[in-house]
Amino acid sequence: MKVTLITGASGGIGEVFARRLAEEKHNLVLVARSEDKLSEL
Repeated sequence: MKVTLITGASGGIGEVFARRLAEEKHNLVLVARSEDKLSEL
C-alpha cells in the first residue's frame, strides 16, 4: 500500500493535489498549519 504525504494541504497547490488524489482513491496523509481549513477537506 502506497501512502502520499502532502504538506500545505489546506490551500494552494497542496489543496489541489490533495483533492485530486483523493478523487483517485489514494491513501493520503495531510499536513497543514490551519486545522480548521484542513478539516474542511
